Order: sequence, then C-alpha cells, then structure tokens
Amino acid sequence: MMTLAAVDRLVHHALIVEIQTDSYRKRAVATRSAQSKSHKTTP
Repeated sequence: MMTLAAVDRLVHHALIVEIQTDSYRKRAVATRSAQSKSHKTTP
C-alpha cells in the first residue's frame, strides 16, 4: 500500500505531457524494413 501512496503523490503533483507522434525506435524499424524490402532481389 505504501507504493500506491507514493505513486499517487507523484502523479498528483506531476505535469503530464502527452505526445502523439511515432517514436524514434518505431520510425527506425519502419525505415530498416523498407530498406530491406527494396534490397531483396526477385527471381
């Protein structure tokens, strides 16, 4: 229960900023996936 109280206090006094964009990791995976598809040769 102590953990719940600590988290409650932190969240109560926190400024929560919501960012709605793709993450760098997600963007990097998409770029690598697109590059690997373009480098594959078709028989």
